[in-house]
Amino acid sequence: MGREIYNMKERPKPIVILVDGIDCSGKSYLVHALGKEYLGIQIKLTFRPRSKDKEDLCAYRNHCYSILDYINEYRKTTCIILDRFFTSELAYSKVKRGYEAFDDKTYPKMEKSLASLPHLYVYCNPKKKVILERFRERGDDYIQECDIDALISRYDRIYKSSKMNKIRIDTSQST
Repeated sequence: MGREIYNMKERPKPIVILVDGIDCSGKSYLVHALGKEYLGIQIKLTFRPRSKDKEDLCAYRNHCYSILDYINEYRKTTCIILDRFFTSELAYSKVKRGYEAFDDKTYPKMEKSLASLPHLYVYCNPKKKVILERFRERGDDYIQECDIDALISRYDRIYKSSKMNKIRIDTSQST
């Protein structure tokens, strides 16, 4: 029998939960489910650089820092669940925008800032065939089939190198 993380009659202690993974990996589904258990604030990061243009990248980093500022303001009183964060840019940068975010010293600083708080990084990692089925169902064309292996490899790299508290979840059966 599994352990209870907290007594449901009590409000859970504040925590920051970062949920990430390739498009159609089940992130939003998981964030919604977590939101029912961990009442608090859910943030879905939809802003992303359009290119490797210096201004776009600077605007993205500033956006991430504003989210970190927000987290620091509310982290002591509420749970915060992030649907994507800087980890997505680490994965997508080379594949979709033609630059290497791993070379940017900003992202390790963001990770260190997040890791200094009560937190959990959740990597949604369904099987490739499930991702492809979900793309077809959704009619999404942002990610091409040829991108999937590279993105999975980059997310695996992020997960393995991360210093954050982390868990990898096979979200193949999320519905």
